[in-house]
Amino acid sequence: MHWLHLSDIHFNPNSETNRNTIQLRKKLIDYIKDNQITADEIFITGDFRNASSPCSNEQKLVDETIKFIIEVAESSKIKDRTHIHIVPGNHDLYRCELKPELDEIRENYDYDSGNFKPDEFKQLISRFGFYAHVHNDLYLNNKSIMAEELPLHFSKCFEDYALIYLNTAITCGNG
Repeated sequence: MHWLHLSDIHFNPNSETNRNTIQLRKKLIDYIKDNQITADEIFITGDFRNASSPCSNEQKLVDETIKFIIEVAESSKIKDRTHIHIVPGNHDLYRCELKPELDEIRENYDYDSGNFKPDEFKQLISRFGFYAHVHNDLYLNNKSIMAEELPLHFSKCFEDYALIYLNTAITCGNG
C-alpha cells in the first residue's frame, strides 16, 4: 500500500507573494505526474490555509483548496474521495485573540476523562468553521460535520488498516 502525506500546505489563492505557495500550486502536481507517484491513500494533516493571510471570500478559498486537494489526489491516481483523509491544523480554525475564556476552558479540562464540559467543547469547536466547510464540501456524500458537531478525535477502520484522527489544533494559541 502506498500513502501520500502532505502537511502545512498553507494554500492561499490570493497570495502571489508567498514563494512556497506558488511553488506548491504550480509544481507539485507536475512533480507527482512526472515522477509517476501513485498512492492508495492521501493524508493531509492540517494547515490547509494560511490564517495569517485571511481571504476575503472564504467560500472561494474553500473551493480552491478542495480543487487543489483533488488535483493532488488525481495526479497520484486517487479517484475516490474516500481515500483522502484530512484533519485540521492550527491555521484551519478561526483565529481570535486569546481570551480568558479559552484559558479557563483549558484549566478546567478533565485529563482523566478526556472530556471538556459540553458548553466549553462547543465553544472550542466553533472555531473550526473553515475546516468544517472544507470537510463538508470535500466529502459530498457525507455532509455530517458541522462546526458545532465536529468530533475532536475519531477513528475509522478499513479492511487492511485503521486510522486514528487526532485534532491537536484544539489547543492552538496556548504557546
